[in-house]
Amino acid sequence: MFAWETVPVLTLAFQFNYWGSLLLATGYLAGIMLLCRWIRGGIVVRALAAVGRTAFSNYLLQTIIATTIFYGYGLGLFGQLNRVTLLGIVVLIWAVQIFLSVWWLSRFRFGPAEWAWRTLTYRQCQPMRLEK
Repeated sequence: MFAWETVPVLTLAFQFNYWGSLLLATGYLAGIMLLCRWIRGGIVVRALAAVGRTAFSNYLLQTIIATTIFYGYGLGLFGQLNRVTLLGIVVLIWAVQIFLSVWWLSRFRFGPAEWAWRTLTYRQCQPMRLEK
């Protein structure tokens, strides 16, 4: 028995978390892929595809929202909310981002950050609006 001694815990116990998290992530990925295969072409797949196509913009938006909620220049709520409230915030941010991604891509080819990145990469202004 270890009796929670520092060295055994740091060397052995963390290994279970490390390798277990890789297996768990693989399981989540497999589950999502099976779900997408099963409900091919449905609203869930279209919504996830829209979020994927605007991933860079969503990353930046999520960073701005979360830092505004938790850092001192915004609401400064870091460490002050319980887990249920935090889960609600996560679900709300995801819902907003899914809605915005689907709405944006119904009007434009790329997300705003993706458009800027493509324009910089190709050194030529990329067409933004969808052809109707």
